[in-house]
Amino acid sequence: MIITLPFDEAIAFATLENPLPAMVTSVTCDDSTVTVVLDLKQISSESRGVRVALAVAGTVTATTTLLAFEHGVATLAITAHARGLPAHTLLQYLVDPIDRAMTRAGLPAGLVTIGGGADPEVRIDVQRAMDQRMPGVAVTALRLELGAIRIEAHVA
Repeated sequence: MIITLPFDEAIAFATLENPLPAMVTSVTCDDSTVTVVLDLKQISSESRGVRVALAVAGTVTATTTLLAFEHGVATLAITAHARGLPAHTLLQYLVDPIDRAMTRAGLPAGLVTIGGGADPEVRIDVQRAMDQRMPGVAVTALRLELGAIRIEAHVA
C-alpha cells in the first residue's frame, strides 16, 4: 500500500491524541525540508548549568532533511541555530524530552537518537513505532517530497 499525506495533515493526524511537547512552537514543511522551532526554556533539567545554557540559547530553529530510510529507520540531516549561531551541541539535550513525550504518547522509549558529531543526524525508528501502533504493518519506504509524506508499506 502507498499512503501519501500532506505534511500538515500528517502532523494533525500524529497529534490527535497527544499534542506536540510545549517546547515545540512550530513545525513546517517546505518541499522536502522540515523546520522545527523549539523554545528551550520549556525543557526542565536537574542541572543548573544546563538550565542556564538552554535559557541563554532561547529559541532554536532546527532544519531537517531526510537522508535515508533503511531497515525501518529514518535518518535525517539536521542543522540547528539559536540567535543566529550554530546550536548543534544543544541537540543532545533534546533526546530526553523527546523520549518522554513519545512514551507519554504510548510509543516505546528510544525511538529517536541523535548522533553524528559535527554534522548531526537524527535517527527515528519508524518501524518500532509502527509495531506499537499497527502490528503487522511493515514500512518499506518513506519519502518527504513536495510537502508530503509518502509511506510505502505492506501488511505481513
